[in-house]
Amino acid sequence: MTGRSAARPRLRSAAAWGVGIALLALASLLLRLVPTDAQSEQPFTVTAAVGEAAAARTFTVTVTGAELVDVLSAGEWRQPGNWLVIDLTVEGAGSDASSYLGRAAFVHEAGVGDDAQRREYRASERFPSLVTDPLVTGVPRTGSIAFELPADATGEGAVELAQHGDTRLDSLVSVAVDLDALERVPERAVRETGWEHR
Repeated sequence: MTGRSAARPRLRSAAAWGVGIALLALASLLLRLVPTDAQSEQPFTVTAAVGEAAAARTFTVTVTGAELVDVLSAGEWRQPGNWLVIDLTVEGAGSDASSYLGRAAFVHEAGVGDDAQRREYRASERFPSLVTDPLVTGVPRTGSIAFELPADATGEGAVELAQHGDTRLDSLVSVAVDLDALERVPERAVRETGWEHR
């Protein structure tokens, strides 16, 4: 066997190793780029600030105000606590004759760094509000929703609104709320749900 013919198997072996390593690197890159099932089913988030209109697939909403309340009332019902009260105007949109706010939650990051925990508070259903009444297409309604928060809740969070509790592959409106920047009032009533006056 000549020196040239002995070098060929070594070159083929080195080339095979090189191709194998390149394929492994490409597979690793593809695994990082291709979304997981959970990532591919994320909602289509529409962000807005207080006072800005946000259009989701089946409704349009404007958060018109936010404040912290020590005692919340609705008719005869009265409850002390640490209430986040959100005033809003919302109307149905699209071809559905009516729809609902199936998801109304305040999402709050508590803690810092590795100790941070994502907590979610659902809108109270202890009194009639925009989460219990249907939305009508093209007819704006006003009212309040309220979240009972822990007494020590501080920092930033977001009010999330969607047609369904399961928001996968659907639109989700997210309105940022900084608890530290809100006015605190000793007592107030929720706004009665009604038609918007223009």
